[in-house]
Amino acid sequence: MHSFRHDEDYSFLIGVFGKEAIKSRYDTLEDEINTLLKKFGYSKDIVLNSEAMRLTLDSYFSDIARLKDFSAIDRVNTAKIFGYTVYWFCRIHPLNIVTPNKNYNFINERVILYLVIKRLLVEYININEKNPYAYGQILESCELMLYNLKYRVYTPQSLECAFLNILTATSLDVDKEPILI
Repeated sequence: MHSFRHDEDYSFLIGVFGKEAIKSRYDTLEDEINTLLKKFGYSKDIVLNSEAMRLTLDSYFSDIARLKDFSAIDRVNTAKIFGYTVYWFCRIHPLNIVTPNKNYNFINERVILYLVIKRLLVEYININEKNPYAYGQILESCELMLYNLKYRVYTPQSLECAFLNILTATSLDVDKEPILI
């Protein structure tokens, strides 16, 4: 079990995760976000606030450190990682709108959900348009999750549960006839 103290500047996180892991996570998210903003032509109107992004990841890593300490575990599951990432990103809103546009409403929620679902589909589930039923189910889940991020109360644990449900549902053989109970 880790025994850490909470410094005002989150420096204890380096001892728990290592400087490289934290920097790598920051750099990866920053690159993915900036690439996405460029892809959709938003890079002039929306910017990533580096201080807010640092606070987002500090809060994420702090929660994960507490969780690992409390549960006496070395690694956390994928659904938990995604749940806590989405929670803190949506809570702190590191994307700032420079040029107001009604299409940018809920841009933080849209961007992080897009990135996380994309990672789930490509790296963990390997689902694409070639499997229309599963792909449709994922898209439907995304719409529901986005609605909840916009208008409902959520926690890291409820988001973890949602991602776990997606992982579980997509691990089933969706081409078989459903079992009716």
